[in-house]
Amino acid sequence: MLLYILKMALISGSLFALYLLLLQNRKTNTWNRVVLLGIVVLSLLLPLLRINTSSGTWTQYRQTGIQMLQPVLVQASRWQPWWQQVNWVSAVYVIVTVVLLLRFTLGLWHIYRLGRKHEASIIEKDMRLVHVPQLTAPFSFGKTVYADRDLLLQPAQRLILLHEQAHIHQKHTADKLFMELLCAVGWINPVFWLIKKELTLVHEFLADEAAMQEAPQQEYASVLLQQAMPAHALMAHHFFHHPIKRRILMMYQQKTKAGWRKAALLGGIAVLSTMVLVLQSNHIGLANFKNIAGAQSGIFNVVKDGPDNADKPSAAAEKADTVIVNDYTAAAAKKFGEESPVAQADSKTYDKVDQEPAFPGGQDALMHFLSKNITYPEQAQKEGIEGQVVVQFIVDKSGKPRDFKVVRPVNPLLDAEALRVLGLMPGWTPGKQKGEAVNVLYNLPIRFKMDDSKEKKG
Repeated sequence: MLLYILKMALISGSLFALYLLLLQNRKTNTWNRVVLLGIVVLSLLLPLLRINTSSGTWTQYRQTGIQMLQPVLVQASRWQPWWQQVNWVSAVYVIVTVVLLLRFTLGLWHIYRLGRKHEASIIEKDMRLVHVPQLTAPFSFGKTVYADRDLLLQPAQRLILLHEQAHIHQKHTADKLFMELLCAVGWINPVFWLIKKELTLVHEFLADEAAMQEAPQQEYASVLLQQAMPAHALMAHHFFHHPIKRRILMMYQQKTKAGWRKAALLGGIAVLSTMVLVLQSNHIGLANFKNIAGAQSGIFNVVKDGPDNADKPSAAAEKADTVIVNDYTAAAAKKFGEESPVAQADSKTYDKVDQEPAFPGGQDALMHFLSKNITYPEQAQKEGIEGQVVVQFIVDKSGKPRDFKVVRPVNPLLDAEALRVLGLMPGWTPGKQKGEAVNVLYNLPIRFKMDDSKEKKG
C-alpha cells in the first residue's frame, strides 16, 4: 500500500508539474480541465498496471538441469499485545479519511436542506432557482442555482446568474464531487489538493468566459472587483471565488495558438507513462498474496531469480520490502548431505522439455491455490520452528502430480504440511518432448518463517 501511495504521488506530481509548465494561465481552459482530470486518473491507474515479461511459472537452474518452481514463503507472527498488533499508521489514515468523508457528507446535507427549506422555481429547462432570502453569495450545485431572487433584479446579479448557469451547463459539479471524494480518500497525497484547487479555478475561468459572451467584458470585470468574498456552502460553485486577480487577467488574455504546448504535454505524459510501465514490468517476478488461512498474519511471496546459495538471499530478496525465500540448488542439497534430485530421477523423467507442464489457469492460479491451502502448523508456531522445506515431485505424462518426497527436510510438522498441500494439487497440462507427453521433474521450496520484527510479549 505504501509503495502504491508513493508511486501515485510521484506520478501525479510529475504530470502536474508538466501542466504548470505548459498550460497553467493559458487560455486553453477546456483542455486544462480535461488534462487535470486525466492526471488524476492516470496517477490512480498507472501504479496498478503491470507488463508481464516472465516466460513461465518456474525458473531453470542450469547448474543442475532441474526445474525449480517459484519459492514460497509462509510467515506467521508471534503473539503480540493488541496495542502492538495495531497498525497505527493505517489507523490514522482511516480516522482522517472518516473525518473528511463526514465533512463531505455534511456539505451535501447543508445544500440539500437549503433546497428543501426554500421555494424553488424553474428558470430554464431542467434548471431550478432556489430562492434563499438575504443570500449574498449566489452559488450553483448540480442543476440548481441558489440565490436571493430579489437581488437578481440588479444588473450585477444578472451577470452572476449567467456565470452560475455556465457552471450548470458545463457540468462542473461532477468534477467537484469527484475531487472532493478523491481528496477525502487520498488526502495523504498533497498533489490531489493542488489539482483540486487548480481545477476549481479552471471552472471559474470557463464560467467567466461563457458569461462574457452575454455581457461586456469591462462591465463583468467591474462586478468582480466591486464584490467582497462572503461565507459560502461547501463544495458549491461561487461567483466570488478567489483569486480575483487571476480571473481578471484571464479575461483580458488573448487566445493564442497552443498546439506545441498541447503536443509537448501529451508527449511528456506518454513518455512518463511508458517509463512507469517499463519499470513496473515483472522482470523479477515478484507477487504478494496475503491472509493465508491458519496464520495469524500471513505473507505469501513468489520470486523469480537466478540460482544462489542457500545461506545468502537472492538479489531480488535483498531489494524486496518483505522477507523472500532463499533459492535452493544442488549446492544446497550437498550441504545437507543429499544427492542432486536429478541423479535420483527415473531415466524416463525429464528435467527439461520442449513444452513445460502448466497448472490449470497458469502461474497466478498456482500461487492462488497455494495461498489458499497452505497453513503454518499451530504447534510449529508455538515452538518457534521455522525453515525451508524442499519438496520434489513429478508431473507425469497424464498431467497428474505424483511421487512427492521431501528432499530437504526441516521438521516433521513442516515437512508434513508441505507434502499435504502439494498432494491437494489438481491435474496439470502435461509437458511434452518432441510432441509426446512425458514425465517432468520439479522441486518446490517452501519456507516457513516466524515474524521476529517485534519481541514476544507475555
